[in-house]
Amino acid sequence: MGNSKNSVVLAERLSDQFARIMYRSMSERLADELTAAEVTFPQVQVLHYVSRHPRVSVGDIAAGLEISYPSATNMLQRLVRKGLVVKSEDPRDRRAVNVSLSEKGARVVSWLDRERTTRFALILDKMDPASRDCFVSMLCSFLNCALDAEVAISDEICLRCGAERLEGCVVRKREGDQFCK
Repeated sequence: MGNSKNSVVLAERLSDQFARIMYRSMSERLADELTAAEVTFPQVQVLHYVSRHPRVSVGDIAAGLEISYPSATNMLQRLVRKGLVVKSEDPRDRRAVNVSLSEKGARVVSWLDRERTTRFALILDKMDPASRDCFVSMLCSFLNCALDAEVAISDEICLRCGAERLEGCVVRKREGDQFCK
């Protein structure tokens, strides 16, 4: 294909379509299904962050999700009312508050993760094993090239996986475990 203008345009459009599939089909539709439970997509993002960072502070949530402290506080108040997160006093500092998932919140996050993985697996399972391996390899290569070209920076693409620390994570490989928050 080379680096002709046509291949660049095609690659850009294909990547847009891929991003739409991942965001709209996987994340938005799952969030829509949670409407019955009255959980919004931004609240799902907070739940995921809290699940990956046990006993996290409100300030850490705001910084990790790049939202304002008041927004994080308001969202957490709504999640507490819905019984999805619990706040507790930090034993080391009575002024600080730790946030963790409630049992109900943990069930919601677990269901979301299972559903998203299942839906993604339906697509990947249609690929032959060599194509699937190539797909993963090409995604890693693309992310590394974007970071090398300074089109993206590690902090912008980091998934804030916290305790999960994915083995094949491009950011983790480049920046090390200390970068993973």
